[in-house]
Amino acid sequence: MGHNKINDGKCYWYNTGSHEDKNAKLWKLIPPMGSVSSPKGKNKLLEKYRRASKLYYDLYNNGLYNRSREWHGMFGFSCIDARLAGSWGGEGVEKAIEGKMDKIISDAWNEQLKNSLGFISLN
Repeated sequence: MGHNKINDGKCYWYNTGSHEDKNAKLWKLIPPMGSVSSPKGKNKLLEKYRRASKLYYDLYNNGLYNRSREWHGMFGFSCIDARLAGSWGGEGVEKAIEGKMDKIISDAWNEQLKNSLGFISLN
């Protein structure tokens, strides 16, 4: 994938995503196995982030062959289009994937700030 030419080089797979600092801090809140606590309540968006991150990983690591059924519901377009972006660099699709991850990360970050009731650092 030509990530330096697409999306201004912003790609979470290469640790150059737009919200890389937030991504790293949020990931520390994710359990090694299973869902986050209160996945349908106060951590709903953190759980969405967890699921989206696993799908994103599967796209770039396995060609989305392990989780293709879940992809469309999370990202809103076909897994075939996503595979093309992951393997051969489809510019429009890659921008859509990275943009969706930006939003998911921002939403989860804001949820966790709200949950902390005082903007406690997530270090």
